Amino acid sequence: MGRKKYIFIVILVILFFVSVQLLFSGEPRFYPMIQNHHVGIINQRGEVVVEPKYLEVGKPSDGWVAVRESSQWEYQSLSGKETIEVKFDQAGPFVNGLAPANKNEMNGFIDETGNWVKTGFSFVDAFSEGFAVVGSETGVYFVNEKFENQFQSQFEDAGAFQDGEAPVKRNNRWGVINHLGEQIVPFRFEEMPLIGKEGIVGVMNGRYGMMDPSGIELIPFHYERLLPMSENRIGYYDGQKWGFLDAQNGVAIPALYTSVTPFQDGRAYVIEDGLGLVIDWNNRELFLTKVAYMYYNDELPQKDIAKLLNISRPTVSRAIQEAKEKGIVRIEITTSTFHQFDYEKQLREKYNLDGIVVVPNIAQTDQGLKRQLGEAAASYLYEHVRDGMILGMSMGTTIKAVVDAIDNDHTIRCEVVPILGGVGNIDSDLHANELCRRTAKKLGGEIYPLYVPAVAAGEFEREIFLKDDMVKQVFEKVEHANFVLISAGHLETSTFLNIGAVTKDEAEEMKSKGAIGDIGNWFVDQEGRPVDVSFHRRLVGPSIFSLKAKTKLVFVAGGELKHEAIRAALRGGIPDVVITDEATAEYLLTNV
Repeated sequence: MGRKKYIFIVILVILFFVSVQLLFSGEPRFYPMIQNHHVGIINQRGEVVVEPKYLEVGKPSDGWVAVRESSQWEYQSLSGKETIEVKFDQAGPFVNGLAPANKNEMNGFIDETGNWVKTGFSFVDAFSEGFAVVGSETGVYFVNEKFENQFQSQFEDAGAFQDGEAPVKRNNRWGVINHLGEQIVPFRFEEMPLIGKEGIVGVMNGRYGMMDPSGIELIPFHYERLLPMSENRIGYYDGQKWGFLDAQNGVAIPALYTSVTPFQDGRAYVIEDGLGLVIDWNNRELFLTKVAYMYYNDELPQKDIAKLLNISRPTVSRAIQEAKEKGIVRIEITTSTFHQFDYEKQLREKYNLDGIVVVPNIAQTDQGLKRQLGEAAASYLYEHVRDGMILGMSMGTTIKAVVDAIDNDHTIRCEVVPILGGVGNIDSDLHANELCRRTAKKLGGEIYPLYVPAVAAGEFEREIFLKDDMVKQVFEKVEHANFVLISAGHLETSTFLNIGAVTKDEAEEMKSKGAIGDIGNWFVDQEGRPVDVSFHRRLVGPSIFSLKAKTKLVFVAGGELKHEAIRAALRGGIPDVVITDEATAEYLLTNV
């Protein structure tokens, strides 16, 4: 299959498919299972559909799954009744009855009988949106399901279609075509460009810039990094800090920040020196407030402020004067963002925290707040997690928001491990395994999944799982993690209660013993102490309290419903770093 053999490997390795549900509407979900160090497939009812006797399994698709028992691959039906017994060196997923395969250096597509339908390619990829990328001695091109060269064109390289567009490379430059094969982005970029409604961010001469589809330059190609444009504003990196550009008027906010998010509804969230701030594009209030706060409240000399913000001393002096003129400085610093600085400082000192980020309550919904918290937590990871470190992850909707916020622009070659099992009746996108897989993929790291349930049927079953060598290896990684992401759950709305993992008797037992919610999936009382309940003896994972002494716990949680659980976590001294919202911070300071 030539130089793209690695694509099959990426598609087929078992780590990629842990806890992934089928993407085809109407089909049941399937999950890998492991038994005696071999892998099989179970359905969402826990029934075995592919016996656990294989070294690897592929992606369940179109009613089939590729399996490898020795050095070669074959296909098993997900009904458990049929087998394609033809052996292949590599085998990809079926899409509309066709699958890419390789045998004895022959590359092509097979049907559901295992017979070759079309061969003669140097490499083949699976079909996507009706087209497949294939290679020949002369180049790379797209074929339709009749195996015709759809666009009568060849390229140096190409990627699969997604949402009607595909990246293509010609004359050592990248561009983009549509379903008609029409060039919609010029072949000018050295790397695959970022496509957005407001323009195309790409690399030319080793520098980032931006142009519209017609080739008109919107932002000069001389930046170290650029983010995708949002609301006519784009984040830029000057080699040391991040700032923002106005597409029409150039630099609008100087490079002052260690991490930034794109603008949304006129505001962007930024991180500087561990503090979470909100930038209002329409004025300089945030910047002036920060300078004023450092000068008047922290009592820092202007030269120190200039050094910390990487700006000149005259700029600091002018900012202080402007803050006075605008009324930001009177007897005190009068701006809503002041409360975030103040809350962070008070909470850090009150609870002896290593780090604290307080985001403003801009969002009007719980989902919007989780998105804010996720973006803040992602920025914290960019700033603190380094190559070679180990990142542990819990599960749930807030942790999913963190993973959703992680972008593909930050490469951190870390190891990502779940802190509890990842197979069961939880939605696949909330599984610890799936969250770890997505995180590792985005950061370019490596995942160490767990092929066991998050909650065992009983204490006996839990002990069996914990004795498995592969499970032990993962939990040893967890115990040596540099950071572990956890969140909180209200007793009535905990993910475990919502999915039915907690029995009715266990729920009553929790209430009777004073449980008010869960921290990192372990239920606690008002003082943050673990309650002695039978559910804990079914959890397949190390206690969050044992991890506390070995790693740094990053606690991401917010919202009124979780106030009591968050306060309990801080009372119990559980987290090292807290990422929460302004209203929760006020609650924590006024309800000791």
